[in-house]
Amino acid sequence: YLTEREKDTKSIERILSSSMVRGAILIGYDTGSSEIKRLAEHGYPLVLVNQERDAYCDNVVVVNMDDQISAYCAIEKLVQNEHRNILYIGCKKPRLPAIRRNEGVRLAVEKWQHKIEKMTEIDCDFSEEKAYQEIYRMYSSSTADKPTGIFAANDVMAIGAISALKNLGYDIPKDVSVIGFDDITVSKYLTPGLTTMRCNFDKIASVSVNSLINLIEKKDTVRHVEVPVEYVERGTLAKAGRIQKI
Repeated sequence: YLTEREKDTKSIERILSSSMVRGAILIGYDTGSSEIKRLAEHGYPLVLVNQERDAYCDNVVVVNMDDQISAYCAIEKLVQNEHRNILYIGCKKPRLPAIRRNEGVRLAVEKWQHKIEKMTEIDCDFSEEKAYQEIYRMYSSSTADKPTGIFAANDVMAIGAISALKNLGYDIPKDVSVIGFDDITVSKYLTPGLTTMRCNFDKIASVSVNSLINLIEKKDTVRHVEVPVEYVERGTLAKAGRIQKI
């Protein structure tokens, strides 16, 4: 179930209590959702994807992506490529991936503060359209102090940013480097291909299913799994240079 609406949660509870199913994998809830806490307290075998672990019982397994370290890595890659003016396109929603990616960026900025001269953050709500609009506005302005490196908290925002930059005449990555997050299918077909952090969704799915089976069969199972995210370098990251398009 991919839901955050209370009426859908009640439907899930009704199905679980009727013994039609013996457990559930839940995706898409806000962090600390009262609805899934209620389901967990009833003792149903549950696997929660992208949730904090410490709020739940022994009948619950939490499977997360390693968002924090991965976001840290993305900023580190920009710094290592001599980007000193960096833009982070993030999201303020109370979802664990957003929270942890924001935290990873914050930790990276603390670590590399002696090299980062300017760090800007904008909230684009995981939206391609909002990212396009914000980047178009920022890079069409007359100011010369524009970020040379961008990290977007998902690929669709990175794609929106790249579209805006190209429409304004910027060269990617000669003028501006961009790193995304997720490695959605279209990312490798862009020109140039999007450098990004790859989420192993197949691994998340297999771990979630196997964990639920173990819970139902009352077998020993790890209660909190962090699935690593892989850095994928393609064509949108380069050494920082002076932006030529003003």
